[in-house]
Amino acid sequence: LNQTGFFSSDEPLKDIGSSKEFSTTSFNLKEGEISQILKIRDSYYILKLISNRKPHIPTIEEVSDQIKDTLVNERAFLLAKESCASSLLKIKEMLKEPGSNFRDITTSLGFEVNSSDYITSNSVIPKVGISEEFLDTAFSLERGAISEPVKIAPGYALIRLIDKKRPDEETFIKEKDKFSEEIIYKKKLSRLKEWEEELLKKANLESNLENVK
Repeated sequence: LNQTGFFSSDEPLKDIGSSKEFSTTSFNLKEGEISQILKIRDSYYILKLISNRKPHIPTIEEVSDQIKDTLVNERAFLLAKESCASSLLKIKEMLKEPGSNFRDITTSLGFEVNSSDYITSNSVIPKVGISEEFLDTAFSLERGAISEPVKIAPGYALIRLIDKKRPDEETFIKEKDKFSEEIIYKKKLSRLKEWEEELLKKANLESNLENVK
């Protein structure tokens, strides 16, 4: 169970990234309302709206702490990118030495090294979340190549491609059927939501909770 703070419709969220479906669903909920099941890449979500607020132009006093945090974060990301780029040069030089090992080198430089199994263009990356930039960069690499610094929610990362393979025909057929099932499932959820809204309109319900003691 995770809880966000207030966010705008075009703001990427930690561990989720940018998702039009997530934002659209969030902004269409009423306070206290729970969403239908959302499938975003390889994960499923159920959302509940705790509170919302209308857009307004805040005073300096209201956003002074937020401005400070934003400037600090921007500076931190800039320093992280510079540090990552500098470390990349060192890594490439050290890899030229006989018997050198990528994991040992990066660990010695203070990097946290994580590896994944084979991923697809829809995968949620462990400790990264949903990142179009990460996936696009990963799929553009050749075997053994190391990427330039890639921005992710916690900071910056370097990607090294260990291996890549194309799905065989049998796997392709399975994935194609799975994709078709997902489309049908989403259409069913959408139709169910419309049906629920139609029922509520026809029912013409009135709330008497304020009279309950």
